[in-house]
Amino acid sequence: RYAWPGNVRELRNVLERAVVLAPTGTIRLEDLRLSIPELTDAAARLIARAGIGAATMREVAAEAGLSTGSLTHYFADKRELFIKSYQRYREDARAAMAGIFRDELPIRQRLARIYAVALDIYLSGDSPRGCFTVMTAASEAVSDPDIRAMVLEGLAELDKAFAACFRRAKEKGELPASADTAVLAQI
Repeated sequence: RYAWPGNVRELRNVLERAVVLAPTGTIRLEDLRLSIPELTDAAARLIARAGIGAATMREVAAEAGLSTGSLTHYFADKRELFIKSYQRYREDARAAMAGIFRDELPIRQRLARIYAVALDIYLSGDSPRGCFTVMTAASEAVSDPDIRAMVLEGLAELDKAFAACFRRAKEKGELPASADTAVLAQI
């Protein structure tokens, strides 16, 4: 038995989706559950299109094709949904950039690849949103200490990754010996 959090229309939609996506032809309980990434993607699309103010639980639910009650089954409130959406954005961006920061490339080539991937992230989707950190999370960080800590952690992580790139470039003679890699790395 499973307590369905939504209405009959939503159950029908989820069942139709499960029939199409079930890998074995047998629908399992896992196939009926909505995934957190689907819901955070819906929130991110809405935020990109209309801004954080328009991203009410009702509007996010509508974007995901759910009732508000179904959405609140997964997220207690808009803040929790925003934080999960921002965490997902950071995880996706980190995964997209990880190889570039690890690869041994000349600094010019490495920076060109980093910025190309960043632009792909910023301009992707139906409603390009720019950098979620700069365009949305930073404004929320003003009044929310947890979001502020996440933004600062993300920026510090980027600074550290860039500093490592610049240190390697300095060691290879691509940058002058006098270059301050920590200063160069600050975003």
